[in-house]
Amino acid sequence: MQTGSPDRAVTYWLCAQASIDQQQGSLVRFNWKTSTSYWGDDAVWAQAQEPSAGAWSKLNYPSTHPRVGQHTALAFAVLTSHYSTTEFIDRQVADDWKAGQSSPVIAATWWGSYIGCRYKPCECNKLTPTPPDYFLLSIWSDRPASAGAGFSRPDKKLWEYKAFKYDQIQVGFDKQPLTGGDSGYEPVFRYSVQIPADKVFIPNANEVYWFSVVAVYLGQKEVTYPWGWTNHEYMFNDTAVAGSETTDASGKKTWTWQPP
Repeated sequence: MQTGSPDRAVTYWLCAQASIDQQQGSLVRFNWKTSTSYWGDDAVWAQAQEPSAGAWSKLNYPSTHPRVGQHTALAFAVLTSHYSTTEFIDRQVADDWKAGQSSPVIAATWWGSYIGCRYKPCECNKLTPTPPDYFLLSIWSDRPASAGAGFSRPDKKLWEYKAFKYDQIQVGFDKQPLTGGDSGYEPVFRYSVQIPADKVFIPNANEVYWFSVVAVYLGQKEVTYPWGWTNHEYMFNDTAVAGSETTDASGKKTWTWQPP
C-alpha cells in the first residue's frame, strides 16, 4: 500500500533480480532494459542478493555508449488501483433510483452497520468499531436488462465524491440478532454528507441512475468490524447489485455486476 499524498509525495525504489536455473548453462543472462524517460535520480546497482543492506553504486553508461554521461533509467511500470493510488476496491454494491427532476444533488443520506459488532441488551457497550476514513460515493448511468443479463445494472460512472467529513448517528438496532437470541443486535447508524457546491451532480429529469457507497479504510490491512450497507424493504425497479473489478482481454479494467 503506497503512502503519501500529492502535497507530500513519498519516493520508492523498485528492485528486480533474476534467479537463473544453472542447468540452463552459464551463458544464460537476464538484462533489465534501460529507458530514455527518467525521474529523480539515476538508476543504481549492487553486487548482492536481496534482502541486502549493502552499498549501492550509480549505474552509468559505459564510455563506448552513445548516451555516455547522460541520466540512466530502467524501463518499468507499476499498476495502481482503479480509483487512486490509495484505494483498492474488491467489491461494491449499488442500487438504482429515478431522478424526478433536474435538480442538483446537494446531500446524501444512507444507513449502515458494522458487521459482527453486536450489543447485548442490558449490558455496557464495550465494542468500539472503527469508522471508515472516508466514504467513496458514486453515481452511475443505467444499463437496462438485456438478453445478456436479465437484470439492470450500473453502466458508466458519471460522478464520484470522497466524503471525508460525514455525520454518523446511531438510530436503532437490527430487528433480529444474526445468530441466536443471546448474540446481541447490530446497531444501525445513519450517515449523511453535504456535497460542496462545486462537486454537485445534476441529473436529467426522469432518468434512472445508480448510487454506490464504499467504506474506505486507509493504511489498515484488516478491520475487526467492517462497515456494511443496510438493506431496505422498499425496492425501486430491479434489485440492488454487487460488483467486482475485472480485467478484460485488452487489459482494460471494467466492473462486472451480479444480483446480490
